[in-house]
Amino acid sequence: MKYFSNASLLIIAFVAITFSACKKTQVPAPLGDRGQTIVKVMKGGDETGYWNKVLNGIDFVNTPQTIDVCDIRRDANSNAELNRAFNAIIKDDTAAIRIFNDTNGTSIIPLPRDWYTVNIQPSAVGGNYTVPFAAGDFAKQIAITIPDATLLDPSSTYGLAFTLLSNDANYVNGAGKTLIYEIGAKNAFDGKYQVTGTFRDVANAAFTSDYPQEWHLITT
Repeated sequence: MKYFSNASLLIIAFVAITFSACKKTQVPAPLGDRGQTIVKVMKGGDETGYWNKVLNGIDFVNTPQTIDVCDIRRDANSNAELNRAFNAIIKDDTAAIRIFNDTNGTSIIPLPRDWYTVNIQPSAVGGNYTVPFAAGDFAKQIAITIPDATLLDPSSTYGLAFTLLSNDANYVNGAGKTLIYEIGAKNAFDGKYQVTGTFRDVANAAFTSDYPQEWHLITT
């Protein structure tokens, strides 16, 4: 039986390490311009649903309040596309609120048009917003100003709906296209509260609770 000498083992190990060190690491090619630029309404649903809704409470006061109600984004696949101006076409989709109510058993009331102003005017009530993106813009917002929130009924929920229709740069429209933005008037006691001290139930000595603890009181 033949045996390898220590010198032979060292030579074999050196050759194996040399070949291993010379092997090139595979580096994936960058995506570059092969991807697609996507325009989407943030929080406007996903691949599982055409729409989504978010709720925002506003103070029940008669002084003007401005809130962003629709956030439109451009996910550019290159610097060239990011530096390209275009317009996104967003529908003031009051019909979507009615369909959403019928589908989900909700009772969202379309916010009356004379109760607010918009930073980007639609062509008409229930018409389309033309949202301009300048070169370098990746996000634009539609905002409304409510001069007097005391017109709202605190026991009701109001809403606006925005549907992404198209864009004039032939970008891909995101899967989630419709956002229903709910608005509710909250009272002066809404907020975060902290309870301090130690609680003991006289009738049930086993029932105790240690504080401080935080609680959120929200108008419903």
